[in-house]
Amino acid sequence: MRTTSKGLRVAPHQLKFLRKIQKLFQGAAETLSPPCRHCALSQAMTIHRLLKQTTFGPEEVERLVAAYELTLRTLDLKDRSDPITQLVAEKIIAVGRLGIEDPAEISKLALNELRS
Repeated sequence: MRTTSKGLRVAPHQLKFLRKIQKLFQGAAETLSPPCRHCALSQAMTIHRLLKQTTFGPEEVERLVAAYELTLRTLDLKDRSDPITQLVAEKIIAVGRLGIEDPAEISKLALNELRS
């Protein structure tokens, strides 16, 4: 097991897998035309855009956004326009539908889903 800069313990094969996914998405993004300023802004707000399509209340949205940000920090994803953030947001919302209230627990479960 390795410890990330955020103190999360993960197996080396999990880190390798996440890096492969990140490279895959980066390669796909590079083949697209350069994003306009508006597109980059909307990509940066991935979780907010997806949450608009749900029936979550304000408290639930706040929890899910906190879990999303925690997950991105854990994965060391600083670029919010990275296409993998869409996948992370979808997992966070899926886990959020289970009724879990703790953002750290939501993040942990979403990370487990992403790694499996």
